[in-house]
Amino acid sequence: MDYGQQNPTVFEAAGIDYDAQVFRGLKEYYHSGRESGKQKSPSEYAEDLKQFCDEIEEEYKRIVSYVFIDPSAAGLIEEVRRLIPHIPVVPAKNDVKLGISRVQKLLGFNKLLVSSKQKMLIKEMGLYQYDAKSIKNGKEVPVKESDHAEDALRYLCVGMWKLLLFMLPFSERGDNS
Repeated sequence: MDYGQQNPTVFEAAGIDYDAQVFRGLKEYYHSGRESGKQKSPSEYAEDLKQFCDEIEEEYKRIVSYVFIDPSAAGLIEEVRRLIPHIPVVPAKNDVKLGISRVQKLLGFNKLLVSSKQKMLIKEMGLYQYDAKSIKNGKEVPVKESDHAEDALRYLCVGMWKLLLFMLPFSERGDNS
């Protein structure tokens, strides 16, 4: 989950498909306070996340294993822990470079499949870019616009990495922390 008040709050869900050996996108939630004209409180987002997880559990007959939440959202993390005690809530590791690398690796080996239900993620993947000045200076820095679904996906891939590694060729597994 990437969290924002005026900026969008996004939940991205994916599951490991052991038969096909892929990390399969399942569902998405997107709310922008700026676009909708209605800000939500952390407790409202926690309620929305509970409903989101309940729907996934009902549809796939599986308990949601983890929720990785934007580490800057400490209050929301506590709300979610109280409301959904059966799901471990983990403050996401916000290492942008590592996260982009892992998402790229999964995509490059066709081990990450995005669902048509993940409309904002699909849209943002088409808009994602690096700052031109940063590239000229020899450092790739992503443009921090229209990247909230991408951030949620990045948190998810980094958080699940130890369970996703086995799907990659051995020579591509690299750092498994």
